[in-house]
Amino acid sequence: DGKLLVSGGDDGRLMGWWLTPEYQLDRVKSPIGQEIYHSDRKINSIDLKTIDRGIAIVTGGEDFQVTLHQLIN
Repeated sequence: DGKLLVSGGDDGRLMGWWLTPEYQLDRVKSPIGQEIYHSDRKINSIDLKTIDRGIAIVTGGEDFQVTLHQLIN
């Protein structure tokens, strides 16, 4: 829905940043980003979907796991 930017990296961190309606970083809601998840291995893929009560985020990484995370709005 354009309200959340999510990234995953070689450091194993899944990070989220809330955006304004103009797709700029919302410095009030997430001035430095929010760590959503931390793995011991690289995160290679991310998908997210808006659901009834929030946002579902699925990650896949070099730990051979698919992990579901949920953020509540």
